[in-house]
Amino acid sequence: MYTDIYVAMVSSTHNVCAKDIYIAIVSTIVETDKPEMEIAPGLQLLGSIYDKFSIHSSPPPVNFQGVNIPVL
Repeated sequence: MYTDIYVAMVSSTHNVCAKDIYIAIVSTIVETDKPEMEIAPGLQLLGSIYDKFSIHSSPPPVNFQGVNIPVL
């Protein structure tokens, strides 16, 4: 099963980093126990990567009153 991979990029044009530096975010909905392999096609689009980090899970969303919203 395949899920969409999202790639976003910001740079000095957006006033978030130094000139000639680019920050990319590659994300997807993890469906296996190998999340790095799931985003590999998106990472390959970037070419040389200086540094990276991964977040493999996130807490469930919370509404404004602090009550957990059911995850479907």
